[in-house]
Amino acid sequence: MMLLLWAWPSLGADAGFVPLDDLDPRRAWRITTVDIEGLDVLQRFLYVPKLQTQTRAWWVFWRARPDFQPGDLQADTTRLARELHALGFYEAQTRAEVEVLRPPGPTEDDPGLVRGRIIVELGERVKVCHLDIDFGALPIEEDGIRRLRKDFAIVVGQNFTEADYQGAAQQIVDYLGENGYAAATVQRNATVDVPRRCVSVTYHAIAGRMALFGATSIDGLTEVSEGIVRNEIVYERGEVYDTRKVAETIRRLRGLRLFNIVRLVPEGIDENDEAPMRMSLTEGPPREVRFGIGYSTEDGIRGLASWTHYNWLGGGRQLGFSARISQVRRLLSANFMQPYFPARSTRSLINFTIGQDDESTYVDDFVRVIPRVEWRVAPNVDVNFSILGSYDTLSSVSDASKEALPGFVSSGFTVAPGAGIRWIKVDDSINPTKGFAVSFATDVASNAFGSDFDWYRLYADSRTYVPVYGDLVASTRLSGGTIAPYGSTTQIQFWDRFYAGGTGINPVRGYGRRRVGPLSGSDDPLGGRSVVIGSLELRHPVFGPVQGVAFVDAGDVELSAWQFQLQNVQTGVGVGLRANTPVGPAELGIGFGLNRRGGDSLAQVYFNIGPDF
Repeated sequence: MMLLLWAWPSLGADAGFVPLDDLDPRRAWRITTVDIEGLDVLQRFLYVPKLQTQTRAWWVFWRARPDFQPGDLQADTTRLARELHALGFYEAQTRAEVEVLRPPGPTEDDPGLVRGRIIVELGERVKVCHLDIDFGALPIEEDGIRRLRKDFAIVVGQNFTEADYQGAAQQIVDYLGENGYAAATVQRNATVDVPRRCVSVTYHAIAGRMALFGATSIDGLTEVSEGIVRNEIVYERGEVYDTRKVAETIRRLRGLRLFNIVRLVPEGIDENDEAPMRMSLTEGPPREVRFGIGYSTEDGIRGLASWTHYNWLGGGRQLGFSARISQVRRLLSANFMQPYFPARSTRSLINFTIGQDDESTYVDDFVRVIPRVEWRVAPNVDVNFSILGSYDTLSSVSDASKEALPGFVSSGFTVAPGAGIRWIKVDDSINPTKGFAVSFATDVASNAFGSDFDWYRLYADSRTYVPVYGDLVASTRLSGGTIAPYGSTTQIQFWDRFYAGGTGINPVRGYGRRRVGPLSGSDDPLGGRSVVIGSLELRHPVFGPVQGVAFVDAGDVELSAWQFQLQNVQTGVGVGLRANTPVGPAELGIGFGLNRRGGDSLAQVYFNIGPDF
């Protein structure tokens, strides 16, 4: 990279602080704090943890102050200047100063005390003024170029950063790799004109020869069989090379939970225009024991204990047992998964659960068995087939709730075959900023299968994630379902009805758990046969890993199937903070219900920390 710079005027020093060079390095010094001036709150939050200069945390006030090395503070100052330049602040100047709070005594056992600071003058950021991508004589389709430019990390008129500059080059390599060029490279150049605050960026693609997938060699296996690994490879030898298939293979192998490290790269192109693939694996422990604890205002304290074997009896079979508990749900579960059965692209699962749901309307003690077959029809599309077998027993149901549901029964068997499809295409499975997720499910209970009830149920869910401006992301959700009795059944029982409100399956923040929809005379949620939920959420980083959230939720639950009443929609609005922490996701928010009823509070405060059980 070529930089056009000029000489900077010297920065003055405040009274009480002196340049770092004025401090005698032969004397012993200790340090109280290091301040950074000239950066905003977010920038300071991100940089302070990186300081090489160590200070004493305020909560360990009884410890001695750390020794101060002037070279460490100077290194911090130099590194900060480099990081600011990488963010496009090429006018940024930094300097280190110290204030002597107490001079050193006559012996080394009586060190002096100083306070340090780094002063920053940021200046203006540079912007991209010119962008040129040169593919040479390659037969690149115009549609492909437009798609590449649409999501390109470097945009004319936007701020320039070195991370985007390097990331854009990788985008070109990935694009060429998706079109068969396994050995593609990119030459890049950026000319920064600081006086004009302007950057001219040029990329020149060197595609090399088109290639086919060659043979795949596998290294690093000890306990895991090679057959398991080869079953997860999504490309065939002789197919046109495509980095998307390489990425999908890596994703599937990591999903087995058997490997700590997965690496898959081409090793050049041979005389047959094939790119031999080399896979390097590092196996992890096949067994996992988990203990977790969390809290939410809706579930109370919740806990988890589980044991899972990810290669039980070999062949990639999984066997697991878990116990989960909260104030509204208690579960004991056993799970078994057989991969590649009945076909290579499918897997078979069975879940057995004994549990209890302790809701405000009822207590449901249940036993459930769910065999299930999942079929991956495409990298982002899964289809499943299942059979729900369940026995439920209700207690603690008020007379008012029973009267509101003619045909109420307290127990019964349910047998319901079902099917579903899910299509997910997002850039990040944990915190998506772009993409969509769509799912649809249906099941049917029938006396013909041995069920005590006859009903059919459908449910659909759609979510989108759209970058709006900068780091601002809009997330939308629209979901709905219906369950309808038929035959000899006249009523849908409490455990199979739809509920909405709070932060649960059908969330409408601003209301309590299940407080959206019809209520009994005793103010208990009755649920319904139809549900529609809509949500719009705006997310933006606040500082570090913390995101700010603003939302509008709306929902309707109706007593009848296939029904939606606009006048019954209940809406909630609110704001919150969300972050991923070492103990799991954390969220704090407040919601206001705009269509409150008798027992609803003006505001609902939501707090959640720890993994979602």
